[in-house]
Amino acid sequence: MAGINKYFNNYGTAAKPEQRVIEDLICESIKIMGFQAFYLPNTNDSARDLLYGEDPVKKFQDAFPLEMYLSSDPKDYIGQRDIFTKFGLEIKDDINVILSRRSFQQRVPQNTFTRPREGDLVYVPVTNGVGELFEIKFVEHNKDFNMLGKKYPYFYELSLEKYKYSQELIQTGVADIDVVVSDSAYTTHLNVDSRLLHNYKPINWSAAVYNNGYLNINTVDTTLVPILQSLKVGDTFSYVMNNTTYIQQPITQVLISGSLYRIQTANTTAGTVTTFSAPLSGSNGLNYIVGELVYQSPDTTQANATSIGYVQSWDSKSDVLSLNTVAGEFIDGMFIVGASSNAQYTLVTYDPLNNPAIKENYDNSYLSTSANSIIDFSETNPFGSI
Repeated sequence: MAGINKYFNNYGTAAKPEQRVIEDLICESIKIMGFQAFYLPNTNDSARDLLYGEDPVKKFQDAFPLEMYLSSDPKDYIGQRDIFTKFGLEIKDDINVILSRRSFQQRVPQNTFTRPREGDLVYVPVTNGVGELFEIKFVEHNKDFNMLGKKYPYFYELSLEKYKYSQELIQTGVADIDVVVSDSAYTTHLNVDSRLLHNYKPINWSAAVYNNGYLNINTVDTTLVPILQSLKVGDTFSYVMNNTTYIQQPITQVLISGSLYRIQTANTTAGTVTTFSAPLSGSNGLNYIVGELVYQSPDTTQANATSIGYVQSWDSKSDVLSLNTVAGEFIDGMFIVGASSNAQYTLVTYDPLNNPAIKENYDNSYLSTSANSIIDFSETNPFGSI
């Protein structure tokens, strides 16, 4: 008689109870013998240029907790390990881990990520004593060989390679993961003006008049004196004369004689000052929030931002704002606005070639200096210019 025994059907719909038992055992085994990890999907995948193959800046802004099991050698990494190539030292430390399909479906939104994808990241907290990020290089679907005829795999085996940070945007909210950015990101340190903008009235001075090209303020007021002493050539201030005429001009000279402060501008109208506001290029005194987006804009709105960056650190004592993942060019003399904190400070200066990071060395300044000794600009070229 041809065919299989009709009383024993190990495949198809009749085997669903056994399939569920096997899946339960696999999930339970991973939870007992595995470790807690985080899956970081690339949320900027849709921006990839499929025609030319260009890969945009990857964004990892979610971290989903998943239990995984180390299926490769538990004593050491696998792969080619550390090798010297024509490009220098390459570190290829690989591991393989197993992830149950059921856990992935329960923890990760299925409307966007139906399975682990190559190029996404996995944070493994048990490696190297402090945890490491790995990139998914390959996802094996058929490791279980469709046991009992199950259409979908019981688990995925992920081939992971140690991740090398390359200026991607990582903002997951998990401190142990996000620290890779503060340790290795290309960092720009901005020196800002923290002087507070204040409006002063006659109660703050004994006399304030404008005459012969100078605004003369005689005061010992403890709130106004520090501002007047901090003013320098190029600062902008404003004042109202005789309660009617509003004037806003840059400072060309500051003279101090005892309690008399003489501020020179290009104004030619004499009169009594009734309101004095300075410095217009200072700050509002609020603090930036680590991780928030900051920007410069001609009208201080984020919609018209000309440059953006993310706050790596904010030192209010030294007035240094450190940014990473910078896009655009920050301009001296413009406000840097915090999108979340609404902090506003005027950029004074910064060195775009001086970008030290905690765990990375950048050679921008060295290369710029060395290039000057290689190219001889004193030579003339009859066919053009350098």
